[in-house]
Amino acid sequence: MKKNIFIYLLIIFSLILTSCSNKTNNQAMQKDAADKAFEESIDLKGINSGKKSEEEQGKKIIMNSVALANIAAKLDIKLAGVPTTRLGKMPERYKHIYQIGIAMNPNMEVVKTINPTILYSPDSLKDWLDEGLEKHKIPHKYVNLRSVDSLYSVTKELATEFKKLEKYNILKEEKEKFFIEYNKKISNKTKPKVLVLMGLPASYIVATKNSYVGNLIELAGAENIITSDKEFEQVNLEYILGKNPDYILRTAHAIPEVVNQMFEEEFKNNSAWQHFYAVKNNKVIDLNSKIFGMTASFDYTDALEDLEKIFYK
Repeated sequence: MKKNIFIYLLIIFSLILTSCSNKTNNQAMQKDAADKAFEESIDLKGINSGKKSEEEQGKKIIMNSVALANIAAKLDIKLAGVPTTRLGKMPERYKHIYQIGIAMNPNMEVVKTINPTILYSPDSLKDWLDEGLEKHKIPHKYVNLRSVDSLYSVTKELATEFKKLEKYNILKEEKEKFFIEYNKKISNKTKPKVLVLMGLPASYIVATKNSYVGNLIELAGAENIITSDKEFEQVNLEYILGKNPDYILRTAHAIPEVVNQMFEEEFKNNSAWQHFYAVKNNKVIDLNSKIFGMTASFDYTDALEDLEKIFYK
Protein backbone atom coordinates (compact mmCIF):
# COMPACT_ATOMS: atom_id res chain seq x y z
CA MET A 1 0.00 0.00 0.00
CA LYS A 2 2.76 2.43 0.98
CA LYS A 3 4.63 1.48 -2.18
CA ASN A 4 1.56 2.32 -4.31
CA ILE A 5 1.16 5.67 -2.59
CA PHE A 6 4.87 6.43 -3.14
CA ILE A 7 4.58 5.60 -6.85
CA TYR A 8 1.45 7.74 -7.11
CA LEU A 9 3.24 10.72 -5.51
CA LEU A 10 6.19 10.26 -7.87
CA ILE A 11 3.84 10.36 -10.84
CA ILE A 12 2.15 13.51 -9.54
CA PHE A 13 5.52 15.19 -9.06
CA SER A 14 6.57 14.12 -12.55
CA LEU A 15 3.35 15.50 -14.01
CA ILE A 16 3.76 18.89 -12.40
CA LEU A 17 7.49 19.27 -12.97
CA THR A 18 7.56 17.98 -16.54
CA SER A 19 4.44 19.87 -17.53
CA CYS A 20 5.76 23.17 -16.20
CA SER A 21 9.07 22.70 -17.98
CA ASN A 22 7.56 21.60 -21.27
CA LYS A 23 4.84 24.22 -21.16
CA THR A 24 7.45 26.96 -20.82
CA ASN A 25 9.42 25.57 -23.76
CA ASN A 26 6.33 24.98 -25.88
CA GLN A 27 4.97 28.46 -25.21
CA ALA A 28 8.27 29.97 -26.28
CA MET A 29 8.26 27.90 -29.48
CA GLN A 30 4.63 28.58 -30.35
CA LYS A 31 4.27 32.22 -29.33
CA ASP A 32 5.87 33.70 -32.43
CA ALA A 33 3.76 31.58 -34.74
CA ALA A 34 0.60 32.39 -32.81
CA ASP A 35 1.30 36.11 -32.69
CA LYS A 36 2.10 36.16 -36.38
CA ALA A 37 -1.14 34.37 -37.24
CA PHE A 38 -3.28 36.54 -34.96
CA GLU A 39 -1.70 39.84 -35.96
CA GLU A 40 -1.54 38.99 -39.64
CA SER A 41 -2.62 41.99 -41.66
CA ILE A 42 -5.91 41.41 -43.41
CA ASP A 43 -6.38 43.43 -46.56
CA LEU A 44 -10.06 44.17 -46.06
CA LYS A 45 -9.96 46.80 -48.78
CA GLY A 46 -8.95 44.12 -51.24
CA ILE A 47 -11.30 41.50 -49.79
CA ASN A 48 -14.27 43.87 -49.84
CA SER A 49 -13.70 45.06 -53.38
CA GLY A 50 -16.94 44.49 -55.28
CA LYS A 51 -18.83 43.42 -52.15
CA LYS A 52 -21.89 45.04 -50.61
CA SER A 53 -24.19 45.28 -47.62
CA GLU A 54 -27.80 44.13 -47.68
CA GLU A 55 -30.70 45.23 -45.51
CA GLU A 56 -33.26 43.04 -43.78
CA GLN A 57 -36.57 44.87 -43.41
CA GLY A 58 -34.76 48.19 -43.50
CA LYS A 59 -32.14 47.12 -40.92
CA LYS A 60 -28.39 46.66 -41.42
CA ILE A 61 -27.33 43.60 -39.42
CA ILE A 62 -23.79 42.44 -38.73
CA MET A 63 -23.25 38.90 -37.42
CA ASN A 64 -19.84 38.79 -35.74
CA SER A 65 -19.35 35.01 -35.84
CA VAL A 66 -19.68 32.21 -38.35
CA ALA A 67 -22.18 30.48 -36.04
CA LEU A 68 -24.43 33.56 -36.02
CA ALA A 69 -24.09 33.93 -39.80
CA ASN A 70 -25.25 30.34 -40.13
CA ILE A 71 -28.28 31.05 -37.95
CA ALA A 72 -29.08 34.03 -40.17
CA ALA A 73 -28.74 31.86 -43.28
CA LYS A 74 -31.08 29.22 -41.83
CA LEU A 75 -33.66 31.95 -41.17
CA ASP A 76 -33.09 33.63 -44.57
CA ILE A 77 -31.96 36.93 -43.02
CA LYS A 78 -30.06 39.39 -45.21
CA LEU A 79 -26.84 40.70 -43.66
CA ALA A 80 -24.75 43.86 -43.96
CA GLY A 81 -21.52 42.40 -42.59
CA VAL A 82 -19.84 39.13 -41.57
CA PRO A 83 -16.47 38.24 -40.01
CA THR A 84 -13.40 37.15 -41.92
CA THR A 85 -12.65 33.51 -41.15
CA ARG A 86 -10.38 30.67 -42.13
CA LEU A 87 -11.61 28.17 -39.55
CA GLY A 88 -15.39 28.30 -39.82
CA LYS A 89 -17.50 27.78 -42.89
CA MET A 90 -19.27 30.94 -44.01
CA PRO A 91 -22.62 30.33 -45.74
CA GLU A 92 -22.33 30.70 -49.51
CA ARG A 93 -25.07 33.33 -49.60
CA TYR A 94 -22.86 35.75 -47.63
CA LYS A 95 -19.73 35.40 -49.77
CA HIS A 96 -20.57 38.73 -51.48
CA ILE A 97 -21.17 40.60 -48.20
CA TYR A 98 -18.71 43.02 -46.57
CA GLN A 99 -16.21 41.39 -44.20
CA ILE A 100 -15.25 43.16 -40.97
CA GLY A 101 -12.10 41.23 -40.00
CA ILE A 102 -11.64 38.43 -37.47
CA ALA A 103 -14.41 38.10 -34.87
CA MET A 104 -12.09 38.67 -31.88
CA ASN A 105 -10.61 41.80 -33.41
CA PRO A 106 -12.92 43.32 -36.06
CA ASN A 107 -11.89 46.43 -37.96
CA MET A 108 -14.03 49.08 -36.28
CA GLU A 109 -13.52 51.54 -39.13
CA VAL A 110 -15.08 49.05 -41.54
CA VAL A 111 -17.89 48.40 -39.04
CA LYS A 112 -18.53 52.15 -38.78
CA THR A 113 -18.58 52.47 -42.58
CA ILE A 114 -21.33 49.84 -42.75
CA ASN A 115 -23.26 51.86 -40.12
CA PRO A 116 -25.11 48.84 -38.71
CA THR A 117 -28.49 48.99 -37.04
CA ILE A 118 -27.25 46.19 -34.77
CA LEU A 119 -24.16 43.99 -34.42
CA TYR A 120 -24.69 40.56 -32.85
CA SER A 121 -21.80 38.70 -31.25
CA PRO A 122 -21.31 35.67 -28.98
CA ASP A 123 -20.93 36.83 -25.38
CA SER A 124 -17.68 34.85 -25.16
CA LEU A 125 -16.09 37.71 -27.16
CA LYS A 126 -17.36 40.46 -24.87
CA ASP A 127 -13.99 41.16 -23.23
CA TRP A 128 -12.34 41.63 -26.63
CA LEU A 129 -15.08 43.76 -28.19
CA ASP A 130 -16.54 45.99 -25.50
CA GLU A 131 -13.99 48.78 -25.63
CA GLY A 132 -14.06 49.17 -29.42
CA LEU A 133 -17.83 48.91 -29.75
CA GLU A 134 -18.43 51.44 -26.98
CA LYS A 135 -15.78 53.83 -28.28
CA HIS A 136 -17.26 53.86 -31.78
CA LYS A 137 -20.86 53.81 -30.49
CA ILE A 138 -21.78 50.68 -32.42
CA PRO A 139 -25.23 49.31 -31.46
CA HIS A 140 -24.65 45.72 -30.39
CA LYS A 141 -26.02 42.74 -28.53
CA TYR A 142 -24.22 39.75 -27.02
CA VAL A 143 -25.86 36.32 -27.15
CA ASN A 144 -25.21 33.01 -25.42
CA LEU A 145 -24.11 30.21 -27.76
CA ARG A 146 -22.67 27.79 -25.20
CA SER A 147 -25.08 24.90 -25.77
CA VAL A 148 -27.42 23.38 -28.30
CA ASP A 149 -30.42 24.63 -26.31
CA SER A 150 -29.03 28.18 -26.25
CA LEU A 151 -28.43 27.94 -30.02
CA TYR A 152 -32.15 27.39 -30.49
CA SER A 153 -33.04 30.11 -27.98
CA VAL A 154 -31.00 32.63 -29.98
CA THR A 155 -32.49 31.33 -33.23
CA LYS A 156 -36.00 31.77 -31.86
CA GLU A 157 -35.16 35.29 -30.66
CA LEU A 158 -33.89 36.29 -34.12
CA ALA A 159 -36.82 34.56 -35.82
CA THR A 160 -39.23 36.53 -33.66
CA GLU A 161 -37.38 39.81 -34.24
CA PHE A 162 -37.27 39.42 -38.02
CA LYS A 163 -40.57 37.60 -38.55
CA LYS A 164 -39.08 34.23 -39.49
CA LEU A 165 -40.91 31.99 -36.99
CA GLU A 166 -42.12 29.64 -39.71
CA LYS A 167 -38.51 28.78 -40.57
CA TYR A 168 -37.61 28.46 -36.89
CA ASN A 169 -40.43 25.96 -36.33
CA ILE A 170 -39.03 23.78 -39.12
CA LEU A 171 -35.60 23.87 -37.46
CA LYS A 172 -37.12 23.00 -34.09
CA GLU A 173 -38.95 20.00 -35.56
CA GLU A 174 -35.73 18.79 -37.17
CA LYS A 175 -33.96 19.06 -33.81
CA GLU A 176 -36.64 17.07 -32.00
CA LYS A 177 -36.59 14.34 -34.64
CA PHE A 178 -32.79 14.13 -34.53
CA PHE A 179 -32.64 13.69 -30.74
CA ILE A 180 -35.38 11.07 -30.68
CA GLU A 181 -33.28 8.91 -33.02
CA TYR A 182 -29.94 9.83 -31.46
CA ASN A 183 -31.01 9.11 -27.89
CA LYS A 184 -32.29 5.69 -28.97
CA LYS A 185 -28.85 4.85 -30.36
CA ILE A 186 -26.93 5.82 -27.22
CA SER A 187 -29.40 4.57 -24.62
CA ASN A 188 -28.19 1.78 -22.33
CA LYS A 189 -24.58 2.42 -23.34
CA THR A 190 -21.80 2.54 -20.74
CA LYS A 191 -20.90 6.17 -20.07
CA PRO A 192 -17.20 6.82 -20.73
CA LYS A 193 -15.28 9.30 -18.58
CA VAL A 194 -13.92 12.11 -20.73
CA LEU A 195 -11.37 14.92 -20.46
CA VAL A 196 -11.74 17.73 -23.02
CA LEU A 197 -8.76 19.97 -23.74
CA MET A 198 -9.38 23.26 -25.55
CA GLY A 199 -6.20 24.41 -27.24
CA LEU A 200 -5.17 28.03 -27.47
CA PRO A 201 -1.97 29.16 -29.17
CA ALA A 202 0.86 28.25 -26.73
CA SER A 203 -1.44 26.87 -24.01
CA TYR A 204 -4.51 24.79 -23.29
CA ILE A 205 -7.38 24.71 -20.83
CA VAL A 206 -10.02 22.20 -19.75
CA ALA A 207 -13.57 22.48 -21.08
CA THR A 208 -16.32 21.91 -18.49
CA LYS A 209 -19.95 20.93 -19.07
CA ASN A 210 -20.77 24.66 -19.24
CA SER A 211 -18.80 25.05 -22.48
CA TYR A 212 -20.22 24.17 -25.87
CA VAL A 213 -17.89 21.19 -26.34
CA GLY A 214 -18.74 20.09 -22.81
CA ASN A 215 -22.43 20.30 -23.67
CA LEU A 216 -21.85 18.05 -26.69
CA ILE A 217 -20.06 15.51 -24.47
CA GLU A 218 -23.03 15.47 -22.11
CA LEU A 219 -25.56 15.13 -24.96
CA ALA A 220 -23.53 12.19 -26.26
CA GLY A 221 -24.09 10.41 -22.96
CA ALA A 222 -20.55 10.69 -21.64
CA GLU A 223 -19.29 11.97 -18.27
CA ASN A 224 -17.06 15.03 -18.20
CA ILE A 225 -14.54 14.43 -15.41
CA ILE A 226 -14.31 18.19 -14.73
CA THR A 227 -17.19 19.54 -12.67
CA SER A 228 -17.24 23.31 -12.37
CA ASP A 229 -19.57 26.27 -12.61
CA LYS A 230 -17.13 27.92 -14.99
CA GLU A 231 -16.94 27.42 -18.75
CA PHE A 232 -13.24 26.54 -18.69
CA GLU A 233 -10.72 25.67 -15.99
CA GLN A 234 -6.95 25.65 -15.75
CA VAL A 235 -5.38 22.20 -16.01
CA ASN A 236 -5.05 20.51 -12.60
CA LEU A 237 -2.84 17.51 -13.35
CA GLU A 238 -3.23 15.91 -9.95
CA TYR A 239 -7.01 15.94 -10.24
CA ILE A 240 -6.96 14.65 -13.83
CA LEU A 241 -4.66 11.77 -12.92
CA GLY A 242 -6.94 10.80 -10.06
CA LYS A 243 -9.94 10.67 -12.40
CA ASN A 244 -7.97 8.91 -15.17
CA PRO A 245 -10.43 9.47 -18.06
CA ASP A 246 -11.28 6.81 -20.64
CA TYR A 247 -10.87 9.37 -23.42
CA ILE A 248 -8.88 12.56 -23.87
CA LEU A 249 -10.43 14.76 -26.54
CA ARG A 250 -8.49 17.72 -27.97
CA THR A 251 -9.76 20.62 -30.05
CA ALA A 252 -8.64 24.11 -31.04
CA HIS A 253 -10.16 27.48 -30.24
CA ALA A 254 -8.23 29.23 -33.02
CA ILE A 255 -5.29 28.76 -35.39
CA PRO A 256 -5.62 24.94 -35.43
CA GLU A 257 -2.33 24.37 -37.25
CA VAL A 258 -0.47 26.03 -34.33
CA VAL A 259 -2.60 24.40 -31.63
CA ASN A 260 -2.35 20.89 -33.10
CA GLN A 261 1.43 21.18 -33.19
CA MET A 262 1.42 22.35 -29.58
CA PHE A 263 -0.64 19.31 -28.51
CA GLU A 264 1.68 16.95 -30.38
CA GLU A 265 4.72 18.45 -28.68
CA GLU A 266 3.09 18.34 -25.25
CA PHE A 267 1.99 14.71 -25.43
CA LYS A 268 5.25 13.60 -27.06
CA ASN A 269 7.68 15.40 -24.77
CA ASN A 270 5.80 15.27 -21.47
CA SER A 271 6.24 11.66 -20.35
CA ALA A 272 3.67 12.19 -17.60
CA TRP A 273 0.88 11.72 -20.11
CA GLN A 274 2.02 8.12 -20.61
CA HIS A 275 0.51 7.27 -17.21
CA PHE A 276 -2.99 7.96 -18.46
CA TYR A 277 -5.29 5.12 -19.48
CA ALA A 278 -6.46 7.07 -22.55
CA VAL A 279 -2.88 7.48 -23.80
CA LYS A 280 -1.94 3.85 -23.17
CA ASN A 281 -5.03 2.68 -25.05
CA ASN A 282 -4.78 5.10 -28.00
CA LYS A 283 -7.88 6.97 -26.92
CA VAL A 284 -6.51 10.49 -27.36
CA ILE A 285 -8.69 11.94 -30.10
CA ASP A 286 -8.22 15.18 -32.04
CA LEU A 287 -11.65 16.57 -32.83
CA ASN A 288 -12.55 18.56 -35.91
CA SER A 289 -12.24 22.13 -34.62
CA LYS A 290 -14.62 23.35 -37.34
CA ILE A 291 -17.50 21.65 -35.54
CA PHE A 292 -16.08 21.38 -32.01
CA GLY A 293 -15.45 25.05 -31.29
CA MET A 294 -16.29 27.71 -28.74
CA THR A 295 -19.81 28.45 -29.94
CA ALA A 296 -22.79 26.27 -30.82
CA SER A 297 -23.78 25.83 -34.44
CA PHE A 298 -26.10 23.66 -36.50
CA ASP A 299 -23.15 21.36 -37.16
CA TYR A 300 -23.91 19.92 -33.72
CA THR A 301 -25.57 16.93 -35.43
CA ASP A 302 -22.29 16.05 -37.17
CA ALA A 303 -20.41 16.57 -33.90
CA LEU A 304 -22.72 14.26 -31.95
CA GLU A 305 -22.52 11.58 -34.63
CA ASP A 306 -18.72 11.81 -34.44
CA LEU A 307 -18.87 11.36 -30.66
CA GLU A 308 -21.19 8.37 -31.00
CA LYS A 309 -18.61 6.69 -33.25
CA ILE A 310 -15.77 7.55 -30.86
CA PHE A 311 -17.49 6.36 -27.67
CA TYR A 312 -19.67 3.45 -28.72
CA LYS A 313 -18.33 1.82 -31.91
